[in-house]
Amino acid sequence: AETGPNVLGCFTNEACVTLQRDFPVLLNADVRTTSPTTGQVFVRWRRPNTALIDPMFFPPPYTYRLFRADGGGGGAFVQLEAGIALTDTQRTVTNLNTVANGHTWRVDLFDATNRLVTSSDPASTIYLRTTGANRSVILNFSSRTGWVNSQYTVYRGPSPLGPFTPVITLLTPAGDETLTY
Repeated sequence: AETGPNVLGCFTNEACVTLQRDFPVLLNADVRTTSPTTGQVFVRWRRPNTALIDPMFFPPPYTYRLFRADGGGGGAFVQLEAGIALTDTQRTVTNLNTVANGHTWRVDLFDATNRLVTSSDPASTIYLRTTGANRSVILNFSSRTGWVNSQYTVYRGPSPLGPFTPVITLLTPAGDETLTY
């Protein structure tokens, strides 16, 4: 066998780990309508594997509570809805200001005695800030999610009503939460 500083290899045994999904996982936090008063956000999450939850300590049935915080970085979460059935894993939240700031979302799982079992990691909607420059506009996209937003397509139109044509598709470096164009 070869040895030395230029030899590539694995110096330990490989192992596979399966994560236990005993908590809800946010999958989407999408702005569906942009408006200062009637904005809409679609939120979707994956149901936890309740077989991994000790029913003696946390008795079923289990329900969700949906929370929102203003801003992309989280902050003070406010409960929007309680008693969401375990099989119901999505909501469209309306009458939001999706112009002034992004929103951060969290889903909590509760047991039959109204005790908190577990919470999802928070995730935010993508928030676009624009800055005027010399004969141009600087676009800054930001979000905090458990998934990777791998690309953004920028569209341009003659008015807010369109029609829109694609200008460029931007690829984001892995792990980046912000992108500027």
